[in-house]
Amino acid sequence: MNDSVTIEAPSRELVTIEPATALTIFTSDTAIEPLLAKIRKEIDGFVPNVTTATGRKAIAKMAYAVAQTKTHIDGVGKELVAEQKKI
Repeated sequence: MNDSVTIEAPSRELVTIEPATALTIFTSDTAIEPLLAKIRKEIDGFVPNVTTATGRKAIAKMAYAVAQTKTHIDGVGKELVAEQKKI
């Protein structure tokens, strides 16, 4: 098991999965937990403010980041499955 999972946060996603660690993350029972914990921490730390235009933009930005993160994780999983099917 790989105990050191690389977690990076580009501007569009809350977390990324490196291709080198993808197999470990998706096949280990505990490897995905640091990624999910980082996402939860980002979301829990976000304080929405719907009363201002800036607050509403921040909400939209956070929602977009969550959606991009989900898309990224799904994409890495699909690429991994495609690679495994080749074998």
